[in-house]
Formats: sequence, structure tokens, C-alpha cells
Amino acid sequence: VPAEGVPAEGVPVDGVPENDSNGELIFGFLQYYYFTKDKDFLRRHFSTLLKAADFINKMRNERRTPEFRDGPPAKRLAYGLVPESISHEGYSDKPAYSYWDDFYSLKGLKDITEICEILGEASLAAKYRADVAEFRKDLYASIYLSMKHHGLNHIPGAADRGDFVIGRDQEERRERHRLPREQETNPVARDAHHGDPRREHAEEHPR
Repeated sequence: VPAEGVPAEGVPVDGVPENDSNGELIFGFLQYYYFTKDKDFLRRHFSTLLKAADFINKMRNERRTPEFRDGPPAKRLAYGLVPESISHEGYSDKPAYSYWDDFYSLKGLKDITEICEILGEASLAAKYRADVAEFRKDLYASIYLSMKHHGLNHIPGAADRGDFVIGRDQEERRERHRLPREQETNPVARDAHHGDPRREHAEEHPR
């Protein structure tokens, strides 16, 4: 990801964070490998992928502090999440703790684990596998707390907004068996969860 203000193909970078991008980058490289089986391609870009994964960890660690761990519910629901962003442009009015960003970040850590395994980097794979477990624990705790805090029976789009989201990302579907079951009792939330035709093949490579 270019630094703020660095031109990319002649277009200035606006510096507005979209914290789903790092996980999406790693996801895209692994998808390419699934189709090509080109290990040399992964190896050539391995250092960049590690930087993206480490940046995900850096972001979530910014919210793994006593301020968020021990604060009031409005703080605690952000514990361990990646910071606020405009996400899928759905929060361009005001950056939010979008679960879209978190699920793509979780996907990025899961995929860098697999990439490390493909490339025979066992110690790195073990490290990122532990990161996945830690992030998953923090993410689910946030979801439960956000639902309780906002009085919801569906998973909100953003932890701090308690809103309703129309679309979900593929990683949330893969993680669905670990997510709160309350959403299944809400027909509107259930229909939104199942009704997106873009998700038809989301389980092709479940983790």
C-alpha cells in the first residue's frame, strides 16, 4: 500500500484509510496461487505480504491497550479491532469500527498463515496462526458486546454504531459457525445474510 501522498499510476493517494485493504491484498495473492500453483510468484512477493500481515497486527494492537480493555462498554467493544476507517465507503460520513474491515483482516492473517505453510516457513506459520486465534477471540468478544450494548439481535455493520448492514463479506460467512446465533432469529438479518448472490461461491476455500 503506497504511503500517503505517493502517486500510484499517476493518481495521488488521498490518505483516507480503508482498513480492509491489507487483508484483501493477501487474499488476492493466495487466490492467484490457487489458480496458478506458482510458488515462485508467492516467494517473490513474500516480503510485501508479510508487511501487510504485520501491519494488520500493528493496527489491532493499537486497540489492545488498557484504555480499551478496561474502559466503559463504548471503549471495550473496540478492544483488539483494527482502527476506525471508512471501510467499504459505507462510513465515509465518519470512520467507524467496521466489522467488514475486521473480517477481511482476519482473512488476511489466515491466508498469510497458509502462504507461509506453502513456502515451508513453519515458524512464521505458527506465529500467524497464534495471531489468528487471538484476533478471532477479540473479534467475537466485540461482536457479543456490541450486540448487547446496542440491544441488537443481529450482528451490526460497525461495533460502535450498532447499525444494520446490507452486505457481508465472504470471511464472515466462513466464520459463521462461530458467530452469535441471535441473528438467525431475526428474519430481516437472516435474509440479508443469505440473500447476496455474490456470496454463492464464498465457501470454495473454507478455513
